[in-house]
Amino acid sequence: CALLIFDLQEVLNSQNFSWASSVLTNETFVPVVVGKLREKTTSLVLTNCFQLSDSMCQIVGEHLHHLVHIDLSYTRMKDPALSALAQGASGIKHLSVEGTRISDTGITPFVQRCRGIISCNVSRTFVSDAGFTALARHCSDLRMLNAWDSGISDAGLSAISQFCPKLIYIDCGNTQITDKGLNALGMGCKHLRTALFGRCKNIQDPGVAALAKGCKQIHTLNIRMAQVSDAGIIAIAEEIGL
Repeated sequence: CALLIFDLQEVLNSQNFSWASSVLTNETFVPVVVGKLREKTTSLVLTNCFQLSDSMCQIVGEHLHHLVHIDLSYTRMKDPALSALAQGASGIKHLSVEGTRISDTGITPFVQRCRGIISCNVSRTFVSDAGFTALARHCSDLRMLNAWDSGISDAGLSAISQFCPKLIYIDCGNTQITDKGLNALGMGCKHLRTALFGRCKNIQDPGVAALAKGCKQIHTLNIRMAQVSDAGIIAIAEEIGL
């Protein structure tokens, strides 16, 4: 996990351009992309720039071919934005679209072109199992996934477990995950270190026991509001010593 954070920090320190502003519009942003950022830019943070439209992503894809990290969280970007972005910026490794209207229709063509995704934040989006399955099948190097309050269920988590063995961090809090999903995660993601399942009310003792048995490296586990009894906690303690 430390290595991944270091790599991302290195990206942010190199060519990082950030606008966390509600006043940025297409008209003010386009000249910056074309005239100043150009191809050297590797990181672009546009959090809360909700006046930007989907067409902006097409412009970014056309001009910022070396883009590695992009954050579109809490913008009004929709599915066509991701498809347009991936046409030119296929080297993206870190994607955040938290709090947007992105769904399976957007994430699927994106990961088909951007196959090097390492970290993906789709919390509070409309991405469901079909999108997570596409992400898993095309991005086997995935190490960090934030799917909090998304449409993921056991089927999507099983796909992640099957195709993403390098996963070290996952947040599936406030979803419909059950013991079946945790069992799959324990079988497939042996390097998992952080597992966050807060407010997953369908998780019970067998699920957390299977997860702990399979993922010996876990050091952070959130099962707040899950249906876990003392027996489940004891099972966790015996397997990984939390």
